[in-house]
Order: sequence, then C-alpha cells, then structure tokens
Amino acid sequence: MKQPINVHFLRASGRFEPFLKDIEKYIRLAITKTSKKLPIGNVDIVVHDNPYDVILGYCHGARTYTSSSIIISLDPKFPNFKEALKKELPRTVSHELHHTVRWKFMGKTLLDAMIFEGLASRFEQEVWGGEPPAWATALPKDKLLQMLDLARKE
Repeated sequence: MKQPINVHFLRASGRFEPFLKDIEKYIRLAITKTSKKLPIGNVDIVVHDNPYDVILGYCHGARTYTSSSIIISLDPKFPNFKEALKKELPRTVSHELHHTVRWKFMGKTLLDAMIFEGLASRFEQEVWGGEPPAWATALPKDKLLQMLDLARKE
C-alpha cells in the first residue's frame, strides 16, 4: 500500500491565505508528476511563511531534513508572488521529493552533498523541462572541475 504525502500549512501569519489554493494546487501537481517517476510516499511537507529562509531572488526556499520531512519557506510579499509560485513551487517540490527518496544513499562528504544536489536538480529538469535551475549552472566548467577537486579532498 502506498504511503501518503501529507501537506501541512503553518498559517498563523495569515500572509499566504490569499494564495493557499494555488500553493496547494502546485504542490499536488508536483506530487502527481513526481510519483510517475519515483516511488515517493510517507513524507510530510510543511509550508510556512518565512521570508528569511528563501533563496535570494526567489519566492521560496526549501530543505529536506530526512527521508520523510520537507520544509518549504515562502515569502508572500515577493514581487509577483502568484506568478513566481506557479513557476517555482512545482519544480522545488519535485526536487525536494527526489531528496527524500535518495536520502538513504546520502553520504557524509562535501562531494556526496554536491552529487546529491546535482541529481535532484537534474531530476527537477527531467520532470518539468526547461533550463536547469540557476544554482546548477552557477559555475563555468573549469571552475566546477576545480571545486570538484577540492570537494574530493574534503
């Protein structure tokens, strides 16, 4: 039997109430699309208003803490929040769900973490198409190879 994915909204701030239906719709869409490619389940997704934990220049930030917990931070005051949600949130949910599945394979080195993030970014692109996320292409190839060498040593 497939285990559920539970979505919890921390709503005390009231700031994303006007967007709640859209947020839930994009999360459910991501769960549906992601589950066609990965055996996901038994995950709690917590969504809260936390502008201090979003990625600079984005309306959101997200972290996967274990194989069963994802925290999504949103900034409802982000310019064009509704449009940004539509573009960013489904991709982010797929990315983080990928982390939950691969969590048991997560190593302990910096190189392992880089690979872990790279695989999730590539999976996000596989599910949703388009360009890779900005953080996946932030370094030119020569600089990336240099960083990989340093990561191997760590």
